[in-house]
Amino acid sequence: MKMEKSINYNSIWQSVDAVNYYCFLFVAASVGGWCMEVLFRSIVHHQLTIPGFLLGPYCPIYGMGMLLVMFLCDPKHKVTSYFKIVILTSLLEYVISFISENLFGRLLWDYSGLPLSIGTRVSLVFSLAWGLLGMGFLLLVEPRMSELYKKNRERSINLSVVFLIMICMDMIACVIMQLI
Repeated sequence: MKMEKSINYNSIWQSVDAVNYYCFLFVAASVGGWCMEVLFRSIVHHQLTIPGFLLGPYCPIYGMGMLLVMFLCDPKHKVTSYFKIVILTSLLEYVISFISENLFGRLLWDYSGLPLSIGTRVSLVFSLAWGLLGMGFLLLVEPRMSELYKKNRERSINLSVVFLIMICMDMIACVIMQLI
């Protein structure tokens, strides 16, 4: 007699909840990164400066960077994680900059005036700073975000879904406007 394998619904629920949590973190990092960048650029330029090419208050590159950090770095191995973050964020910046410039003719940032830069795309100074910010996220912010998510799971999921839809619609609209 052949035994049928039963479905482990707890495992499925845990997987779905993990995806929801990563979506929540992606949105939080995209919005938080946008706020941080508005503040930084506005101070540097002495006027309100809005980053990126999307219309809403989010920069998905920060969400993508955060997901890379979450999946590929371990808070227990701080030195290794720091260097991984430096390398991963540098690669992410290079790829996004290359795509933006070659596909849409848009220069999202310009590091050419900084020492030890790879053209406009990557700067050692910023790469080292991303390493510190990534470690701050990994060690300080993410544990608090996990607590917030657990306490407000339904609200966090709903907010994430709304923002993910907004980001997707915004990206589609911006790509269409660039192509017209």
